[in-house]
Parts: sequence; structure tokens; C-alpha cells
Amino acid sequence: MHAVREVALLLVALSTAGSAAAQEPDLVQLAQRVPVSSLDSGFPHLPLGEWLARVAGGVASAIRWEANDCGEGGDGLAAPTCVEAQLQLAPDTTAHLSLVVVGIDGTPGTPAIWMLYAVTGSSITSFKGLPDWVGYVRHGR
Repeated sequence: MHAVREVALLLVALSTAGSAAAQEPDLVQLAQRVPVSSLDSGFPHLPLGEWLARVAGGVASAIRWEANDCGEGGDGLAAPTCVEAQLQLAPDTTAHLSLVVVGIDGTPGTPAIWMLYAVTGSSITSFKGLPDWVGYVRHGR
């Protein structure tokens, strides 16, 4: 419950901040602290950043974090803001976990899974839930 309260306080602080670019480090830190169990109750109550490092074989440096427009392409239309974790699985394979953290209207919300997918070369595989995605990351490399 403490982690959820911490996330709520950070969201309030972010709602008074400037642009998404200025918020990127704060948004990434927010996403890294989100309890995995709040994204899927079948997973442990660990901060997402710590849990992903374990999933990546204990190598936190194998994860690249960024805030972006949730894959909406920057076409000038309003888009929510996501924080995306990219895990390098092989030279041509990455796994992506994207959390929506700020709504289209600019209002921070409770972080939630936006998209789960993997890219191998030019092929994209989408996953419906965290169990399938983490299974791929752990075993389907």
C-alpha cells in the first residue's frame, strides 16, 4: 500500500510540472517504482524496475527506459504519455513493456499496461498479457 501511496504523490507532483520532455526522468522513476502486482495480481509486489532486471537475468543495464507518446507516432494528434522499458534479448530482438502514465488530457493517472510486444528483425509479436510476455522474455528468446 505504501508504494501505491508513493505513486499517487508523485502523480500529483507531476500534474503541476511542465512538458513531457521535462518530466521524462520523473516519469521513468515513477514507472520503475510501480509494483508489478498492481499491473497483474499474479505477479510479486516488487518495483517494476527491480522485477524487470530479474527477468532480464539480473542485468539492469540490459533495460532501456524512455517516456514517449505510447507509439502514437507524433502525428500532431493528442496522445497519452507512456514510459517504455525495452529489454535487449539478442542482437536483433527486443521486448517492450509500455505503461500509460499520463492521459490524453495531460492528467496523470494510475500506471497501467498499454502495450506488450517483441521485435525480431522486422517482425513484431504482440502479447495480450504480462504472463505471456514474460514467458517469451524468459524462454522464447
